Amino acid sequence: STLYVIATASMGLIVSSFVSTQLAGIVVTAILAIVPALLYSGMLVPVQSMSGDTRLLAHLLPAMFHNRVVVAAFLKNLPLSAVMRDLGVLLLFDVVLLGTGVALTRKREA
Repeated sequence: STLYVIATASMGLIVSSFVSTQLAGIVVTAILAIVPALLYSGMLVPVQSMSGDTRLLAHLLPAMFHNRVVVAAFLKNLPLSAVMRDLGVLLLFDVVLLGTGVALTRKREA
């Protein structure tokens, strides 16, 4: 879950580099993180039953991989080795999104 939180917080960091107010940042981040997390994580509709474009979108968001880890760990009681690929993808999301967020963040003069 820590890897997922870092990924979504990094998305917020990227958004904050483009908006000027905190409220706008919160709203845009909620739209970009929460709504797709519900729709494309596989929690409501299995990813396997999605069409081509929506399946691709599900794979481009960290929520699907986090959901797969949670289901494997808590519902199926699978060992850590069964979710290593999904954890690796979440780590890749963290590196790319956090790196992008740090690169886009600039110091604002008061």
